[in-house]
Order: sequence, then C-alpha cells, then structure tokens
Amino acid sequence: MKYTLKTKKHLFRFITSIVLSLSIISALVFYVIQTNDLASKNYQIKISRQKIEKAKDANQEMALELTDTRSLKNLENFLVQNDMVEISEPYYLTLYKSELANR
Repeated sequence: MKYTLKTKKHLFRFITSIVLSLSIISALVFYVIQTNDLASKNYQIKISRQKIEKAKDANQEMALELTDTRSLKNLENFLVQNDMVEISEPYYLTLYKSELANR
C-alpha cells in the first residue's frame, strides 16, 4: 500500500490530535486529583485545629479547677464540712525500738 503525501498529512494530523487530546485529558485528570487532595488536606487541617482548640479550652478549665482546688478558702470549707476541728495540743505516737521489726 502506497501512501500519498495527502494521506500522510492526514495521518500525521490524526495522530497529533489524538496525542494532544490525551495530553489534555491527562492534565485535567491530574488537576482534578490534585484539587481533591488539597481540599481533603485542608479539611483535615481544619479538624485538627478544632481539636487543638478544644484541648486548649479543656486545659484552661483544668488549670482553673486546679487553682480553685488549691485555694485556701476551699481548704477551709473542706475542713468545716467534714467536722474537723483545731486541736489545742498535738499527740505524737512514741515508737520503741523493741516494737519495731529488725532487718
């Protein structure tokens, strides 16, 4: 089969148009995949930042509770609520050497 110059031109244009079309389609698919990946990463970053903010808020609340628990006023209230009274003279236990276990 002998190709003429005109058929060779048409064949070249046809192959060129197919290669160009496939290149454009490949570029569009790559663009869509990258855009989707970027959107999902941004969503993950947003969720992570929300978790960080919640953790910071919880940390701040715990710090406030700890400060509140350590306050002298709360200690005094605890002592009053549990019927604890101040002692006038402390009583210490005396341990004798014979009552202790030896190693």
